[in-house]
Amino acid sequence: MPTLTFIEAKPTNSDKEGLNILFIYKVDDATQSRTIHVLGAETSWGMNEQQKVEYMQKLFTGTLAYVKHHWETYGELPDTDKQLDSQSDFPPYQPGPTAWEGYTLQLVD
Repeated sequence: MPTLTFIEAKPTNSDKEGLNILFIYKVDDATQSRTIHVLGAETSWGMNEQQKVEYMQKLFTGTLAYVKHHWETYGELPDTDKQLDSQSDFPPYQPGPTAWEGYTLQLVD
């Protein structure tokens, strides 16, 4: 039963079309981190900083739903450096915002 601790979120591609995010986390007490790269569907050009934060938090909610679904379906974590498309890879979830910083997710068998 792994415990994931999210340690960083890095926006990428924010000066172009789309708002992509790298969510970086560690599993249990590992020294090496893992990454999930989320390709966002929204364009960030017209967003202010608060809107970008809220959108990142919604993408994080979808990322959590994906990780939980993957664990429940396959009994393993997604591949490291996994790339997800927010429009096609996320399972159904409530798209409310979830703050990522220091978030801990414990997966159970």
